[in-house]
Amino acid sequence: MDTKKEAVRTKAKGTLHVQGLKLVFTQEVSVQAPKFKEVMELDVMGKKILVTSVYNGKQAWIRADDKDVKVTDEIMAAFKDAAYGMSLMQGAFGSDKAVKFALVGDAQVKGKACVGVTVSTEGKKDINLFFDKKSGLISKVEMRTRDLMSGQEVTEERYITEYQTVDGRLVAKKIEVQRDGKALLEAEVT
Repeated sequence: MDTKKEAVRTKAKGTLHVQGLKLVFTQEVSVQAPKFKEVMELDVMGKKILVTSVYNGKQAWIRADDKDVKVTDEIMAAFKDAAYGMSLMQGAFGSDKAVKFALVGDAQVKGKACVGVTVSTEGKKDINLFFDKKSGLISKVEMRTRDLMSGQEVTEERYITEYQTVDGRLVAKKIEVQRDGKALLEAEVT
Protein backbone atom coordinates (compact mmCIF):
# COMPACT_ATOMS: atom_id res chain seq x y z
CA MET A 1 0.00 0.00 0.00
CA ASP A 2 1.09 3.58 -0.62
CA THR A 3 3.00 4.85 2.41
CA LYS A 4 2.84 8.56 1.54
CA LYS A 5 -0.42 9.47 3.26
CA GLU A 6 -1.75 12.87 4.24
CA ALA A 7 -1.39 13.73 7.94
CA VAL A 8 -4.69 14.28 9.76
CA ARG A 9 -5.28 15.75 13.21
CA THR A 10 -8.61 15.84 15.03
CA LYS A 11 -9.96 16.84 18.41
CA ALA A 12 -13.13 15.39 19.89
CA LYS A 13 -15.18 15.18 23.05
CA GLY A 14 -17.76 12.64 24.04
CA THR A 15 -18.75 9.62 26.09
CA LEU A 16 -17.08 6.21 26.24
CA HIS A 17 -19.09 3.20 27.47
CA VAL A 18 -16.85 0.75 29.38
CA GLN A 19 -17.97 -2.00 31.77
CA GLY A 20 -21.28 -0.31 32.52
CA LEU A 21 -19.70 3.12 33.08
CA LYS A 22 -20.24 6.22 30.95
CA LEU A 23 -16.90 8.02 30.88
CA VAL A 24 -16.71 11.60 29.61
CA PHE A 25 -13.59 12.23 27.53
CA THR A 26 -11.68 14.67 25.38
CA GLN A 27 -9.39 13.31 22.69
CA GLU A 28 -6.75 14.48 20.25
CA VAL A 29 -5.67 12.12 17.47
CA SER A 30 -2.85 12.61 14.97
CA VAL A 31 -2.65 10.15 12.06
CA GLN A 32 -0.25 9.67 9.21
CA ALA A 33 -1.17 6.09 8.44
CA PRO A 34 0.03 3.65 9.51
CA LYS A 35 1.37 5.83 12.36
CA PHE A 36 -0.91 7.42 14.93
CA LYS A 37 -0.96 9.07 18.33
CA GLU A 38 -4.00 9.44 20.59
CA VAL A 39 -4.12 11.55 23.74
CA MET A 40 -7.32 11.00 25.72
CA GLU A 41 -8.37 12.59 28.99
CA LEU A 42 -11.03 10.54 30.77
CA ASP A 43 -13.16 11.56 33.74
CA VAL A 44 -13.44 8.40 35.87
CA MET A 45 -15.75 9.05 38.81
CA GLY A 46 -14.45 12.62 39.19
CA LYS A 47 -10.77 11.78 38.65
CA LYS A 48 -9.05 12.95 35.46
CA ILE A 49 -6.89 10.28 33.80
CA LEU A 50 -4.63 11.08 30.86
CA VAL A 51 -3.91 8.18 28.48
CA THR A 52 -1.45 8.52 25.60
CA SER A 53 -1.27 5.75 22.98
CA VAL A 54 1.29 5.74 20.17
CA TYR A 55 1.87 3.37 17.26
CA ASN A 56 4.83 4.11 14.99
CA GLY A 57 4.07 1.46 12.38
CA LYS A 58 6.10 -1.24 14.14
CA GLN A 59 6.01 -0.62 17.89
CA ALA A 60 3.42 0.72 20.31
CA TRP A 61 3.38 2.22 23.75
CA ILE A 62 0.74 3.41 26.18
CA ARG A 63 1.13 5.74 29.14
CA ALA A 64 -1.71 6.24 31.64
CA ASP A 65 -1.25 8.86 34.35
CA ASP A 66 2.58 8.79 34.13
CA LYS A 67 2.68 4.97 34.25
CA ASP A 68 3.63 2.75 31.34
CA VAL A 69 1.01 0.19 30.36
CA LYS A 70 2.28 -3.15 29.04
CA VAL A 71 1.45 -3.57 25.36
CA THR A 72 0.26 -7.17 25.16
CA ASP A 73 0.00 -9.18 21.94
CA GLU A 74 -3.75 -8.45 21.93
CA ILE A 75 -3.19 -4.70 22.28
CA MET A 76 -0.54 -4.78 19.54
CA ALA A 77 -2.97 -6.65 17.27
CA ALA A 78 -5.62 -3.98 17.96
CA PHE A 79 -3.12 -1.21 17.14
CA LYS A 80 -2.18 -2.96 13.88
CA ASP A 81 -5.86 -3.41 12.98
CA ALA A 82 -6.54 0.28 13.69
CA ALA A 83 -3.52 1.37 11.61
CA TYR A 84 -4.57 -0.92 8.75
CA GLY A 85 -8.13 0.46 8.86
CA MET A 86 -6.82 4.03 8.74
CA SER A 87 -4.46 3.17 5.86
CA LEU A 88 -7.22 1.40 3.95
CA MET A 89 -9.61 4.34 4.42
CA GLN A 90 -6.96 6.75 3.16
CA GLY A 91 -6.09 4.40 0.27
CA ALA A 92 -9.75 4.07 -0.70
CA PHE A 93 -9.84 7.77 -1.53
CA GLY A 94 -6.40 7.92 -3.09
CA SER A 95 -4.67 6.25 -5.99
CA ASP A 96 -3.50 3.07 -4.23
CA LYS A 97 -3.81 0.31 -6.83
CA ALA A 98 -3.64 -2.43 -4.15
CA VAL A 99 -7.06 -1.33 -2.85
CA LYS A 100 -9.94 -3.35 -4.33
CA PHE A 101 -13.66 -2.55 -4.32
CA ALA A 102 -16.78 -4.73 -4.43
CA LEU A 103 -20.43 -3.72 -4.29
CA VAL A 104 -22.30 -4.72 -1.10
CA GLY A 105 -25.58 -3.27 -2.32
CA ASP A 106 -28.41 -1.12 -1.01
CA ALA A 107 -28.85 -0.64 2.74
CA GLN A 108 -30.65 1.57 5.23
CA VAL A 109 -28.35 3.37 7.68
CA LYS A 110 -30.10 5.35 10.42
CA GLY A 111 -33.09 5.89 8.11
CA LYS A 112 -31.02 6.95 5.10
CA ALA A 113 -30.89 5.09 1.79
CA CYS A 114 -27.27 4.05 1.26
CA VAL A 115 -25.16 1.92 -1.02
CA GLY A 116 -22.44 -0.27 0.48
CA VAL A 117 -18.99 -0.95 -0.92
CA THR A 118 -16.40 -3.41 0.42
CA VAL A 119 -12.86 -2.03 0.44
CA SER A 120 -10.01 -4.51 0.75
CA THR A 121 -6.42 -5.43 0.06
CA GLU A 122 -5.21 -8.98 -0.47
CA GLY A 123 -4.84 -11.06 2.69
CA LYS A 124 -6.31 -8.41 5.03
CA LYS A 125 -9.66 -7.75 6.67
CA ASP A 126 -12.31 -6.00 4.61
CA ILE A 127 -14.01 -2.75 5.53
CA ASN A 128 -17.53 -1.93 4.38
CA LEU A 129 -18.31 1.71 3.58
CA PHE A 130 -21.94 2.82 3.28
CA PHE A 131 -22.52 6.01 1.26
CA ASP A 132 -25.65 8.15 1.59
CA LYS A 133 -27.35 8.05 -1.83
CA LYS A 134 -28.41 11.73 -1.62
CA SER A 135 -25.23 13.38 -0.35
CA GLY A 136 -22.60 10.82 -1.41
CA LEU A 137 -21.05 11.08 2.07
CA ILE A 138 -20.10 8.10 4.24
CA SER A 139 -22.86 7.22 6.71
CA LYS A 140 -21.31 4.07 8.17
CA VAL A 141 -17.98 2.22 8.33
CA GLU A 142 -18.21 -1.46 9.31
CA MET A 143 -15.36 -3.85 10.10
CA ARG A 144 -14.39 -6.84 12.21
CA THR A 145 -12.03 -6.07 15.09
CA ARG A 146 -10.91 -7.50 18.41
CA ASP A 147 -12.54 -6.22 21.60
CA LEU A 148 -9.76 -5.82 24.18
CA MET A 149 -12.11 -6.30 27.14
CA SER A 150 -13.52 -9.65 26.00
CA GLY A 151 -10.70 -10.75 23.67
CA GLN A 152 -13.37 -11.70 21.12
CA GLU A 153 -13.76 -10.66 17.48
CA VAL A 154 -16.65 -8.21 17.14
CA THR A 155 -18.36 -6.23 14.42
CA GLU A 156 -17.61 -2.54 14.87
CA GLU A 157 -19.93 -0.03 13.25
CA ARG A 158 -18.97 3.65 13.06
CA TYR A 159 -21.88 5.91 12.18
CA ILE A 160 -21.19 9.43 10.97
CA THR A 161 -24.41 11.21 11.85
CA GLU A 162 -23.39 14.78 11.05
CA TYR A 163 -20.76 16.55 8.92
CA GLN A 164 -19.10 19.97 9.12
CA THR A 165 -16.97 22.05 6.76
CA VAL A 166 -13.29 22.45 7.74
CA ASP A 167 -10.82 24.15 5.40
CA GLY A 168 -13.34 23.83 2.56
CA ARG A 169 -13.83 20.05 3.06
CA LEU A 170 -16.75 18.16 4.57
CA VAL A 171 -15.53 16.11 7.54
CA ALA A 172 -17.24 14.11 10.27
CA LYS A 173 -18.69 16.15 13.14
CA LYS A 174 -20.71 13.57 15.11
CA ILE A 175 -19.76 9.90 15.35
CA GLU A 176 -21.35 6.94 17.13
CA VAL A 177 -19.49 3.64 17.53
CA GLN A 178 -21.14 0.32 18.34
CA ARG A 179 -19.62 -3.10 18.84
CA ASP A 180 -21.93 -6.04 18.18
CA GLY A 181 -24.84 -3.60 18.43
CA LYS A 182 -23.88 -2.16 21.84
CA ALA A 183 -22.88 1.47 22.35
CA LEU A 184 -19.13 2.00 22.74
CA LEU A 185 -18.65 5.71 22.05
CA GLU A 186 -20.38 8.92 21.03
CA ALA A 187 -18.12 11.78 19.97
CA GLU A 188 -18.31 15.26 18.52
CA VAL A 189 -15.29 16.40 16.53
CA THR A 190 -14.41 19.91 17.68
